[in-house]
Parts: sequence; structure tokens; C-alpha cells
Amino acid sequence: MKRKLLLTTMCAFIVCTGSLFSQTATRLAFWDFEGNGTADPYTFYVDDAVMGTIRAWVAPNEFTAENAGAKFSAYREGKDVNGEALVYYQGMTRGTTTIFGASCLASQNWDPIDIRTLRYWYLENISTVGMTDVTISLYLTCAGVGGPGKFKFGYKIGDGPWVEDADFKNVRINVSTSSYVGTDPADLWVHNLPAACNNQAKVSFRWLANDVRADGTAIASTSYSRVDNVEVNAVSMPTGILNAKAEQLVYTAGSRLVGGADAQVTVCTMTGTTIYAGAIAKGASIELPKGIYIVKAVSSGTQPQTIKVIMQ
Repeated sequence: MKRKLLLTTMCAFIVCTGSLFSQTATRLAFWDFEGNGTADPYTFYVDDAVMGTIRAWVAPNEFTAENAGAKFSAYREGKDVNGEALVYYQGMTRGTTTIFGASCLASQNWDPIDIRTLRYWYLENISTVGMTDVTISLYLTCAGVGGPGKFKFGYKIGDGPWVEDADFKNVRINVSTSSYVGTDPADLWVHNLPAACNNQAKVSFRWLANDVRADGTAIASTSYSRVDNVEVNAVSMPTGILNAKAEQLVYTAGSRLVGGADAQVTVCTMTGTTIYAGAIAKGASIELPKGIYIVKAVSSGTQPQTIKVIMQ
């Protein structure tokens, strides 16, 4: 009888966890810069008084109505030569063939025309209300050797401060019309956001450029950066299972598993092999190889948590 009950309980657990782990991601926002038939969202051009030309300004979200206010652009902020605040959307062009289709998006004029400016690709106003496990990705390259050779990723919640990676990361150079965006795995940037970004009314992201060209010289007016297939995905939060404000015991950050609290953690492969069993202190982390893992975390005073993570 006990054996039969145990078997029934185990089967029920497998069914429940299988249902939980089989949740598919929902696409919250997407930009492929291909246009939309006759209603091309990238023919929105304005007079750029700062640069003295006419260029594309902002790319609106082409996917979900819930995130219709989201937009993708190149952005500049800093001070002009008189010390006055200077913030504006950078000019963009579209039309370079990529492996994904007819177009990617390019921004030039990343040169430092003013005193100490920040230049970045900017994804604004994503809502993650009711969502968890938020992931953002894009393909990011440098045209020739004249564009920014390094970028670093950051996010901010609401109108709060930017939370950024510690270091800049190299991008692939010499990506011209004959060396398409996306032909190299290094072009793909994938960011698994921490639990703090779950269930938020507004989260924004940026990829901050460095101050020199890929060849080591100063950024110039012809310094092009290219992006394609910008995408935000997330998983619906289980109703009645996880409090949106509950403490997340562990979360992912790049290739690392980070402790959201002091916890005992067991990391297993999908075949059941344990690759880590031990403590992770709050704020500490462990490096994991690329793959899919089941993570079980236990901390005093909280419910045990079991999650599936994908390490890129």
C-alpha cells in the first residue's frame, strides 16, 4: 500500500513539474527591421537638427499590442560644448542585407561631437507584468573597423538607475554587405534578466558603446554599428504558485547562477546528474556550462524552489 501510494505521489509530482517546466516563452517584443508590407514601420523619418540630415528616428514594437509603447532606437545623452544637457535619438538607416532577410538597422554618427556623451542602442518601455524568466537578445556587430568595437549591456526598472555589466564586450568587426549580420555565433547577445525584472510595469535596456573605434582610433561620423532581430521573451507566472514579490532564491545572470538569498542549492542536468550541491550565499554565484538544468534551492523561512534554467 505504501509503495503504491509512493508511486502515485511520484507520478503526480512528475506530472506537475512537467507541466510547470513545459511552459513556453511568450514573445513580448520583436524587431526584425524588415517592414510590414505597405505599412512599413521603419519609414518614420524626421529632420535631425543636431546632425543636419533626415534619418529614421525610432523603431516601434512590431509584435504585441500589450507592449505597443515599446520602441527601439539609437540614443545619445550627455552635454554639448556649452555644458548644456544634450539628449536625443540618434539617426538610423535600414537596408543592409542580413542572413535573416533584406534589412538590419544601422546607426552612424557615433562620434563624440560634444563633451562626454553616452551612446547606446536603446530598448524602452517593456512591460513584464505577470511574467517571469525574462530574456532579451539581439545580434550586434560593427561595420568595418570604423564603428564602436565594444558594448556592454544594462537594464533599469521604471525610472531607476542603470544596472550594467562590469565590463565591455567585443563585437565582430568588418560586417559589411558581403559579411552579413548573424553569420557568426559571436553576433548573438543573450541576456537572462534577474528576478527583479519580473512583474514590472516598465523595464528598459541598453547596449552602451565604448569611446573608440574597433581599430583603436577616435569614433568618427562614419562610425556604423549594426543590429538585427531584437527580441524580448518571458514566461507567464504560475497563478497561485509563486507570489510575484516572493524572494527568488536563485536566478541567472549570463553564464552564472546567482544567489538571491543564502541557500542550499542542487544543480542537476536534465538526465538527473548532479553537477553542483552546496551553499550559495546571497549575491555570490557559480559558473555553469551552456545547457539546461534543474535547480533546487532551499533557504530557512521560505518555501523550497525548483526551477529550470537555460545557460547560454
